[in-house]
Amino acid sequence: MPGNFSTVVFINHWAANMGGAELSLLDIMEFASPLCRAHLITSESGRLSDKAIELGVECHIIECTLKPGGGERKKLLRFAARSLPDCISFVKYVMSVRSLVKLLQPVCIHANVPKSHITLFLLAVLGYKGKCCFHLREIFPQRSLPCFLYRFLFPYKQGFIIAISEAVKNNLPGSLRKKTHVIYNGIHVPENQITYIGRKDAVKFLYLGRIVPWKGCIELVDIFAEIKKKFADPNATLTLIGDTIYWSLDYRKKVLERINNYGLEQSCFLLNGTDKPYEIFPDYNVFCSAAFEEPFGRAVVEAQAASMPVVVYDGGAMKETVEHEKNGFIVPYGDKAGFALELCKFINNPDLIPLMGKNGYDHVKTRFNRLVQTPLICDAILHSTTGIRFQVH
Repeated sequence: MPGNFSTVVFINHWAANMGGAELSLLDIMEFASPLCRAHLITSESGRLSDKAIELGVECHIIECTLKPGGGERKKLLRFAARSLPDCISFVKYVMSVRSLVKLLQPVCIHANVPKSHITLFLLAVLGYKGKCCFHLREIFPQRSLPCFLYRFLFPYKQGFIIAISEAVKNNLPGSLRKKTHVIYNGIHVPENQITYIGRKDAVKFLYLGRIVPWKGCIELVDIFAEIKKKFADPNATLTLIGDTIYWSLDYRKKVLERINNYGLEQSCFLLNGTDKPYEIFPDYNVFCSAAFEEPFGRAVVEAQAASMPVVVYDGGAMKETVEHEKNGFIVPYGDKAGFALELCKFINNPDLIPLMGKNGYDHVKTRFNRLVQTPLICDAILHSTTGIRFQVH
């Protein structure tokens, strides 16, 4: 690597589990690492740090015991007040990161998740003068405490925001929207369309993602029960695939209880998560998600890349990632009956599946392809500091 390459630091608080934010960060580091000295700072070792090392990224593990999960992330101050030792640990973590940053002297620090954003806010307050990139992947309610904190602590002189959708950007305070670039996540798009290999006489509905309340997993079971009651179709199935991370396993038990209460054990299944979605997509032919306020919806986009039509609730970025009645259906949030009716269209008219599936594949290939989107993100990080611009081939 040439000696005049600049140093860029990536901060991601989590490493043990791989969510959409971590998968996106791996793509970014893969594209950026040949063009800079890339360092990853995280509070734990795990799959993220292991994969980063494979990319040639130097990893630094700085332990921190403050690890609220799920809904507690949106109540970080309240959580910290209840957990003084953890709060002290976080302060020590920030000071250790500060010492490392002084040693590395990066021209830019990229913060990938809210805990990392707080770390970068504090680094700027403590004297870091380089570029600060905040990758924003959550929709914060307007006039909420997170919005206030971001507006108050944001380093306007050297900071900028990458929002993963217009929905994320539009919920920011006006002063922060002026510092925000919208660059969609990029996902892997197969070179050729994926062919469904399941039963031709069966509509096999799939949800893939975290099994947590805001993803609407119990609502999907309710909707599927309504479909089975109306159609009594012995071949239609619903499979929910995902892990319950950063949330109580009690919710997973409630999903199973709901399945059993409806007597759907032979047609509705709850399976463990996978990090190889494209290996399981061919077994299903319609994707559905009842999530609330998806900031982007990585699984929704990946399903389209796998030539699957999608049915989703309106909210968040869904109107940015799904073209209603072209590659799927968007249903008003909370309308379970309407959601069931849209799913039933694929049972009544299976020819919609390959038609909408092709439309979805074409849509994603041109708009959310990692080979296009990830270089744009890297360009925003690197060009503002090193003068290097990506060329997309």
